[in-house]
Amino acid sequence: MQEGKLEVNLSILPKYRFETFKDEGKLGVGAGRMVPIRYTAKKLILQRGDSECCICLCRYEDAVAIQAIRCTHHFHTSCIVKWPKVEALCPVCKYDIHKGKDHE
Repeated sequence: MQEGKLEVNLSILPKYRFETFKDEGKLGVGAGRMVPIRYTAKKLILQRGDSECCICLCRYEDAVAIQAIRCTHHFHTSCIVKWPKVEALCPVCKYDIHKGKDHE
């Protein structure tokens, strides 16, 4: 196997569902939060421009499954489970998902 394309166990990472804010207020249309599916983490606020998957570039819909990797970037669960088969680096910051450190 090539380096950076190792099998990665994403099942250990926290799982969330996206929840759109009912009162858009100052955050704007499309803003929402990542709500933990199990009690594994606190809710994370997502700004309007941060409420989309960086792999498929689609906005999160209410109740969709989201996963965050250790660098805190988040993606549709259905997208990120396929990603390490292509590349074991975060698609945004190149954080090494398998080794837990930045790719050099």
